[in-house]
Amino acid sequence: MLNPARAQKVNKDIVSDYFAKVKALLQKLMIDRPQCIYNMDEKGCRISLHYQQTLVAMKGSKRVHQIVNEHGESVTVVGCMYAISAGIPPMILFKGKELKSEFNNDNLPVGSLVKMTPKGYTTHSTFVDFIGYF
Repeated sequence: MLNPARAQKVNKDIVSDYFAKVKALLQKLMIDRPQCIYNMDEKGCRISLHYQQTLVAMKGSKRVHQIVNEHGESVTVVGCMYAISAGIPPMILFKGKELKSEFNNDNLPVGSLVKMTPKGYTTHSTFVDFIGYF
């Protein structure tokens, strides 16, 4: 699912303008090795299941939101892509101190890095570990 605020920003004019600015900056800084350009981002994902409920909305509604409690377990997925190639395997962060046996890599992309942090969020240390892992 895409956050409604982000969805409003994804249109042809805004995306084209963004890439024109990136191109101009790369030319200004004389960065001509796209294989050395990376983009890293993180996304929190709730892994708790919510029971499906019936939602009622006006006919023709373009956005219908469901309000749910924020409690529940979540994980952070950190991904990284090269500018001219595919990405590297993700890092998955769980909340806790010790890596549980069920958090193995059997059901994850090959090469994934799985770590534990006190809150399940990215920290300076996990960022450095992720970059050093590859």
